[in-house]
Amino acid sequence: MSKTNSQTEAGETPALPGSVLLTLIHLSDSALPIGGFSHSWGLETWCQSGLLANSDSVFACVRELLRMSVAPQDGRACALAHQFAQQNDLSNFSTLNAHLTASRWTDEPREASLKLGARFLKLSAASSIVSNLNGLDLARIHHCAAFGWVCAIAGVSAADAVAAYLYTSCMAMVSASVRLIPLGQTEGQVVLARLRVEVENVVDQCLFGRNGALELDDISSFAPMHEQACVEHQSLYSRLFQS
Repeated sequence: MSKTNSQTEAGETPALPGSVLLTLIHLSDSALPIGGFSHSWGLETWCQSGLLANSDSVFACVRELLRMSVAPQDGRACALAHQFAQQNDLSNFSTLNAHLTASRWTDEPREASLKLGARFLKLSAASSIVSNLNGLDLARIHHCAAFGWVCAIAGVSAADAVAAYLYTSCMAMVSASVRLIPLGQTEGQVVLARLRVEVENVVDQCLFGRNGALELDDISSFAPMHEQACVEHQSLYSRLFQS
């Protein structure tokens, strides 16, 4: 007899309900038309300088950005947004987005994050994943926060939302590297497969803060060389990507 979602073995992670799983796949699809394909997140600078030249260097780069920047900043923001959505707390959600804007001092990634967030929310509303966007300032909502908010409304757990967002972020950077270096498509998929373990290892760190419950002060990022690469990207002689 087949098991239902509530009839899992001890210690086994229960499967997502079919409709929720399909919604999460939809929201985290790399082909989602919100403009993510046109951003390299500063990696174009490193590719042109020769710092990223093969699959091993791409893996090492994305792994460190995941650990030092994407997970502690965007991953935790995604988790907090999920929490605020469940509480219908628009005030703290607005404060979260203001914090993210202030913490991104480089122009390109800040504006890219805001544009992706606005397009993501509009697409979610058009797809009837969210019923309306009343009370949300679409021009100032970052993608990670928008993702957490919509996932909560759709019934996706915080852990699954964070894991999907982090994996999507890694996928975006690997995809850019495949086109820039270039790498073969198979090499890119091998890098992504290696990064899955790295994503799994940091999800719990995104769900809890220093004192247990996750708070705004737990959001952090330390990637100064990456920030410098984002600044330098604006003045490259030739560019394939917007950021």
